Formats: sequence, structure tokens, C-alpha cells
Amino acid sequence: MYAVIQCKGHQYIVTKGSKIVVDSIGTEDKEINNFDVLAVFEADGSHVAVGSPVLKNVTVVADNAGTAKGEKINVLKFKRKNRYERNI
Repeated sequence: MYAVIQCKGHQYIVTKGSKIVVDSIGTEDKEINNFDVLAVFEADGSHVAVGSPVLKNVTVVADNAGTAKGEKINVLKFKRKNRYERNI
């Protein structure tokens, strides 16, 4: 069974036991979160339920596994002929 949830303006397809990476939702580590469900469907397509906008009496419960930083990026600014160069 799959569910489509909404978190901070993004939609994610989740299953039972799946792990997803989302933007910061402002909760502490190991805290339980509830998400609204937009749609629920079976893998074979036998059962489909779509809410308008969300399904009533259906929630997805998730715990916060922790926070992590992404890769460090380099930004290089330069202006030609002026010997200006800045690496951030």
C-alpha cells in the first residue's frame, strides 16, 4: 500500500517502513510527526482513495531519525580585467 503525503509544500510517496529525506520541519530528534495524506492506493491498482484536499481520518505517523547536512558547495565570483576574484 502506498500513500501520498504532504510535508512543507512537497509531496512524497511513502510505504510502510520506508525512509525519506525531507527539508527541515523544525522538530527535535526522535520526535513523532503526523502528516496529512492526500491519496492512498494499492500497488496493483485495486484500491484507490483520493482526498479533496486530504483524506479524513487517515494520517501517516513518522519519527525523526536525525538531521544531516548536505554537500559543501563552492561559489566562485570573478570579474574579468579587474583582477577581482572571490571564492566562497
